[in-house]
Amino acid sequence: MYTTWRRPEKEELAIFFYPAQSSGVVIEFGMGAVNLPSFRMSIDDQTVVDLLIKYVHKEIMPSPALRVLEKNRFISDEERQFSRQQRVAWIAIIISLFLGIYGIYDGNQKDENQDKVINTQIQEFRRITDSLIDKIKELKFQQLRREKR
Repeated sequence: MYTTWRRPEKEELAIFFYPAQSSGVVIEFGMGAVNLPSFRMSIDDQTVVDLLIKYVHKEIMPSPALRVLEKNRFISDEERQFSRQQRVAWIAIIISLFLGIYGIYDGNQKDENQDKVINTQIQEFRRITDSLIDKIKELKFQQLRREKR
């Protein structure tokens, strides 16, 4: 309980102040709850007693920082920023894995296409060289015939 009361004051999450004195009219709170059940308990811890004495007559007003903290579900700005960075890092890791896997898949597809292109080019070169060899043989044959005549 000690830390529960000291933390808001130390971290300036709440403002503790004495209320302004009224014009002499004493306002009593809780008079409507006279017939409701209540219980009594002894407090053995002197620090808790001192805290209760210190804060019993003060009013507590939450600071804007406490309201922002409550709005953020009691997660500090640093923790929120860290979780965002962590989320972005995991997304980047997942995207890089997908791109790496796609690169392997795409590389295999290109290899198959390149093999087809290379095979057709080789077949074309063979056809051209075969036709050149046939023409050279025919020219030699014609030259041999001329020499025989």
